[in-house]
Amino acid sequence: MVDSAPELAFALLTDITARRQAETENRQDRQYFEAIFDNLAGGVAIIDSQFVIQRANPAFARFFRCSPRAVVGRKCHEVIHGRVTPCQLHGEVCPIASCLVGGDTT
Repeated sequence: MVDSAPELAFALLTDITARRQAETENRQDRQYFEAIFDNLAGGVAIIDSQFVIQRANPAFARFFRCSPRAVVGRKCHEVIHGRVTPCQLHGEVCPIASCLVGGDTT
């Protein structure tokens, strides 16, 4: 006959209170950032090193007569200049490329 009662049991207890608190604070910080970003009077866009718009506030999108969702994922030169190619191919100084070289913001 086989005994169905285990002779040994393992229990692992982990206190996740600090992690949950950090997640809550992170969520609150993100909501705070989003509220400020979305309500800025001036147009602001976050553009990555590949010239892709990662985020745009409503003022930025309004300036280009579209919604923030319509510009996210598009190249900045498409939205801002209506071009398929970057600024430097047109003999212009690209502010994004300058930021990448100098580490500045614009």
